[in-house]
Amino acid sequence: MISLTAAAAYFLLIHLLVSGTRLRDALVRKIGAGPYMGIFSLSSLAGLAWMILAFGRARVAPEQSVYWSVTPLTRDVQLALMLAATLFIVIGLATPNPTSVRQEGVLNRPDAVRGMLRITRHPFL
Repeated sequence: MISLTAAAAYFLLIHLLVSGTRLRDALVRKIGAGPYMGIFSLSSLAGLAWMILAFGRARVAPEQSVYWSVTPLTRDVQLALMLAATLFIVIGLATPNPTSVRQEGVLNRPDAVRGMLRITRHPFL
């Protein structure tokens, strides 16, 4: 369980402390955008692999079985949450997003920012 917690913390921290910070900017200046994205992608994949392996080990550990028992209610909740997550993934992939990696050119299109991405002024303000 400690390994799973450490893997989740690693994955969260590299995204919070490196991605989108001044540290990222300094690294990009030093090694370039392409190598930075490659190293960051490999670091993220390593964190995901570590998390997956740690989850597998934590799930089969006999002393942790109380944490992983599934009841019919929790199974239904998990399925509903996974359905919602799948819908959000499809919507996110189908919508052009200027904040995604290397999508700065999307801003040149007149219809680039629609829906939830658009910030409008409230009519009463």
